[in-house]
Amino acid sequence: NPELLGALLGGQVNMAMCPNCGAGDALNAPLMVHDPGHDFLGVYTPPSGMDDVQRQKLIGDLTQALMRRLPQEQRRGYMLTPKQYMDWQRFIEKMWEFQGVTPEMLRRQRAQTDALQNLVRLVDDEQALDIAIARYADLIDRQFFGLLDRLAVMISTQGDPQAAQQMMTLRNALLAKTEAGKEIQALQDKIRALLESIPPTASREDVLNILLGAWEGEDGRDIVTSAAVSLGPILDYQFLLILSERIDQTTDDEEREKMEELRALVTELQEQQRQSMQSSA
Repeated sequence: NPELLGALLGGQVNMAMCPNCGAGDALNAPLMVHDPGHDFLGVYTPPSGMDDVQRQKLIGDLTQALMRRLPQEQRRGYMLTPKQYMDWQRFIEKMWEFQGVTPEMLRRQRAQTDALQNLVRLVDDEQALDIAIARYADLIDRQFFGLLDRLAVMISTQGDPQAAQQMMTLRNALLAKTEAGKEIQALQDKIRALLESIPPTASREDVLNILLGAWEGEDGRDIVTSAAVSLGPILDYQFLLILSERIDQTTDDEEREKMEELRALVTELQEQQRQSMQSSA
């Protein structure tokens, strides 16, 4: 099930997570991952709950189940000796390694998660919060805000208004009191200004020209990406046709690359919307 890789790396597989603080840990359940692209077969087994004989039997059973599902020509020698992990973090680090993410990057992400949990607990004590913000200053960057926003969305879907309000209070404090927050606030102001510059009567050609113009500026790609989400209905198949015609007509390689990126972005947004509609149907 390769479609589950994103969920695994995002901590949504074989993990239990607290909806209030975001703290999570591996479930006491085994998991096998097969990545044929990297000739990798790995098995996570919990460090407690079974002895070595039981562990080896479990790994053997899982391996045999995999082999039975594969055609003869897809079976490889490395599958006979799967890598064994009893440390969940080491197991996940290996998965991330195949995505080009280093253990150092993962350790920073875990440190950011710990910092976020501590900051949430201090949100009602302004003085203590200011001290903690200064302590975690080197961890609070755009990725940190992304983590905060994902947790806030998860909490809001849990129907906990008090916890959701704490997350919003923390986010507002970080926007005002950190360098990363001020950069994000400035970016949000640019996105708002871009959207306000598009009149209700704008044609698809007009919107395309405005988006391409915005792409030229500082943080242009981020601004256009965020604005495109709000412009959903007008970025339709007809918009893509106009954009494709513009790509075919240009002789400027740099301009073509920019427009091809925009086309890929719009196509991805359309696919996400299609999947969302199918899921809700």
